[in-house]
Amino acid sequence: MRITSFLSFALLAIEPCFTAAQRLGTPSYEFLYTVNASLGERWPVGDYGQGSRVVIPITGGTFNGPRLSGTINNLGADWGLTDSKGVFFPDTRYNLRTHDGVDIFIQTAGPTQPDGRTLLRGIFQTGHPDYEWLNYIVAIGVLQRPTGDHKGKYVLIDMWQVSLLFVNPIVTFGVIYTAMVSQVVMNLSSLLLPSLLQGSHVFSETGVDFATRCADFATSLQLPDTKVWFTEHVSPSTKITFPDNHETCRRPEQVVDVELCRVAMSVATSPISNISLEAWLPSNWTGRFLSTGNGGMSGCIQYEDIAYGVGLGFATVGANNGLNGTSALPMFHHPEVVEDYAYRSVHTGVVVGKQVTKQFYGQDHTKSYYLGCSTGGRQGFKEAQDFPDDFDGIVAGAPAFAFGGLMSRSASFWAIDGPPGSPSYLSLDDWDMVHKDVLTQCDRLDGVEDGVIEDPNLCQYRPESLICTEGQTEKCLTAHQAEAVRRIFSPLFGSDGNFIYPRLQPGGTHGFHYVVNDNPFPYSTEWLRYVIYENADWDPSTTNTKDYEAMIEKNPYNVQTWEGDLSGIRDRGAKILHYHGLQDGMISSEISQIYYDYVSRTMGLSSTEMDNFYRLFRISGCGHCAWGDGASHIGSKLINISGLDPESNVLLAVVRWVEEGIPPETIMGYRYVDGDREKGVDYKRRHCRYPYRNVWGRMGDAKDPDSWSCQL
Repeated sequence: MRITSFLSFALLAIEPCFTAAQRLGTPSYEFLYTVNASLGERWPVGDYGQGSRVVIPITGGTFNGPRLSGTINNLGADWGLTDSKGVFFPDTRYNLRTHDGVDIFIQTAGPTQPDGRTLLRGIFQTGHPDYEWLNYIVAIGVLQRPTGDHKGKYVLIDMWQVSLLFVNPIVTFGVIYTAMVSQVVMNLSSLLLPSLLQGSHVFSETGVDFATRCADFATSLQLPDTKVWFTEHVSPSTKITFPDNHETCRRPEQVVDVELCRVAMSVATSPISNISLEAWLPSNWTGRFLSTGNGGMSGCIQYEDIAYGVGLGFATVGANNGLNGTSALPMFHHPEVVEDYAYRSVHTGVVVGKQVTKQFYGQDHTKSYYLGCSTGGRQGFKEAQDFPDDFDGIVAGAPAFAFGGLMSRSASFWAIDGPPGSPSYLSLDDWDMVHKDVLTQCDRLDGVEDGVIEDPNLCQYRPESLICTEGQTEKCLTAHQAEAVRRIFSPLFGSDGNFIYPRLQPGGTHGFHYVVNDNPFPYSTEWLRYVIYENADWDPSTTNTKDYEAMIEKNPYNVQTWEGDLSGIRDRGAKILHYHGLQDGMISSEISQIYYDYVSRTMGLSSTEMDNFYRLFRISGCGHCAWGDGASHIGSKLINISGLDPESNVLLAVVRWVEEGIPPETIMGYRYVDGDREKGVDYKRRHCRYPYRNVWGRMGDAKDPDSWSCQL
């Protein structure tokens, strides 16, 4: 029996209540979210007349959708019943907590099907006005259980809202009708499933205007394991808002300058995990495809990077790493989320994004590119190492590779510096004093006193110069504090003397407060708690070399990203433009030099041979990914774009390298007066490719880029 026919029949009992103008439209289904729930040990409670019942605690998890996202509280359970025929009927009651802190009670129940999936109806209860609409909807779900090692540990549930609209709706009748549908959904759920999982072929008829094509794409796009949440036609100069974005992502809106079709999707990466993926497809498409990356532990789509790409005519995608917000908590007891974070999110987004692009435009992309920094830089190199066919050109900045070492280095700062009140503790004012002293000792090594250390490799900083003289108590360091500074400006080694991570380069303490403040660095703390030890009570004050070694040894899903063989990139003619700010206080710029040299040794290639496919640019006066005291505007992000000349824009430089065979010899950086673009250009400076370094000729104006040259 067809769903619509059955529903029409079911309404005959209240037929007198409706006029012809109030009859039902065709039912439709709006995707709500995907639940990734962890389960506790099963607890049999006995046999009853209808069967045997078991209690299964619901211990946590996440839910993710276009209007709802957050975590699952450890407050509920499934009181499931297995009937005399062996059919399992779950009966769950648990609590959702949204990303903005609202608690929502949900109850689900339904029969398990022969294929192992369970069909559910859901009932919500909440008193919060922003989510009160949930109290009045009809929700249905499909529950799947993993097999193998994860059997009995997790479940994945897709929840949908049934939308049944009157032509001339009356709220009272709508509520009555909703109540009636909730009674029949259980019997109809097996009929609903095909319409939830099936779609139609893409609409690509020529002559259809762009806005119509975008609207139709929501229903015409059909890809495996992919659910389209919505499509949105966006006009030029529109401010797009993201009301459902996790508050820690701090991206409430984004202005775009071009016409585009925004496609929001959920893509399953395993039976119990998924990513949120957005594709922004411009009407002025150049034929190029671009994937963007993430930052930190982030499950935040970097909309500013997508806007940057789409504004340049790239079909651009970005994903959320399989989690929401900036915390690693969703990885806790969820190895599938860790796998998404380590590599799978970006690669899945690339595969699906290219298919979306082809279906929308009706043709393949011409060239494929990547742009990312920090975690995004690591993701770019992970692609180069494991999936070299994904991209023709990669721009990877300040990569968080040698990931276990980086987390160790970040954790060590708290162990070295200590909490407020400890003998070695330095306040933010103390670190500012140290930075000024670094400049006093090393700024003039390049011949120019401009607040920028052009090559930190030449700087061997002595913090002992700041030790207090007898009777001095201000603007100086104690011996314990000076020792802490020296340790931070020194490489990190393990208990057996093995190298773990390089020093913080001199000059990197500018902006260092993101890593060193009055609390342990959250990324390393959460990585140890939720991923390495899977112990939420682990105390960061106990950090020592054993923790560093545990992070490197465990290396889940090879998140270390430290493979030295890039022959896959070289052999297919792809290109890597790698950059790193020499004022970076988050990730030591020395790790990029170490990796470059490691690739050289692994592949047995000279720098001249490496230049054919891989070039590293060290950006003096540039902080973490952008900003800083020097000529740091190089077009790596929308916020630090200086122009569209490939000589001064790293993204367009790699495009020219790939498509015209012209490699970047230098990258021209811009410095604005007081760091303010509105005040105009202060000076420009060319940044050299490694192993060359920038040397001032000690003649002419140091603000003239031609007074500098690249030398070995």
